[in-house]
Amino acid sequence: MPVNESVFALFFAIFWGGVMNVSGRWRMFQPLVCDWRILNRFALSLVMMVLLPIFYFALQLRCVGAGPDASTSTLATFAAVLPSLGVFIFYRSWMAIVEWRPHWFYWSREESPSDHRIRRVDPSMERLTLRHGFGYWWNAGAAIFYGVLAVGLPWLLRGT
Repeated sequence: MPVNESVFALFFAIFWGGVMNVSGRWRMFQPLVCDWRILNRFALSLVMMVLLPIFYFALQLRCVGAGPDASTSTLATFAAVLPSLGVFIFYRSWMAIVEWRPHWFYWSREESPSDHRIRRVDPSMERLTLRHGFGYWWNAGAAIFYGVLAVGLPWLLRGT
């Protein structure tokens, strides 16, 4: 594997692992898929945190491999590392969607499920401090920022 692709793959794996490490409190992949909210959250997580990052990785791996070799310049190294930040696009987008419509993915204390097993394991909007409002704009803005940083800036550094 060429240096560019190795650098990109390494940093992508580190960042994706970091995101998945902090995602536990959100119960993205809740195994108890017996409520429509849990099912919505599971489907969103599957698309945003598994399928899209894999597609992005494959696409960027081709693009990174087509650039100048990272072993020849510092800018080429940055152009290989920056696309790996793209995994944060998907995490911040996931967060923005969940904060935009939290009642689609979590319940409030008032509508807590009757099943004690689910209530004990699955977090509520209050426990996660999710509020319906304009808070999602911060995560949407962060997703756009990471998009510019991960996709736009490497093209500028390569001079294309």
